Amino acid sequence: MFFVFVLTLIVLGTLAASDRIMKMAPATKDLITFLKQSEGWIGIVSVFLGGFWVFRVLWYIKYFNFGFFLALIGAVTMFLLGVLYSQTLLRQWSSKNSGATDALNKVVDKAAPIKETLGLVALIVAILLIVRSI
Repeated sequence: MFFVFVLTLIVLGTLAASDRIMKMAPATKDLITFLKQSEGWIGIVSVFLGGFWVFRVLWYIKYFNFGFFLALIGAVTMFLLGVLYSQTLLRQWSSKNSGATDALNKVVDKAAPIKETLGLVALIVAILLIVRSI
């Protein structure tokens, strides 16, 4: 399950920081274009995985250490980026529930300005978790 967590963070980080990554490595353009075609569904999966990982990480709060801190940051980042990428689908599904739509709008309004930063955080956390597991 660890590698699913790390792989999801890498995909989300690549999508969120795609402009900066394409400037640094132009060869990634095809991969990023491929990922952007499915960003709504990647976001939906990330919302569910992010929620799952937040609760799973919080279960181990008694072992508060650097690994716990990294995993919690990664899970929250995964959830926020998932909401940003799946917002169109979530709005369609919650169109009849004004409370859910208002909550979604609040999260998107707070997270949208820092999307690229969240993407870089996701990539850094993924790299640190991989290095830590070696």
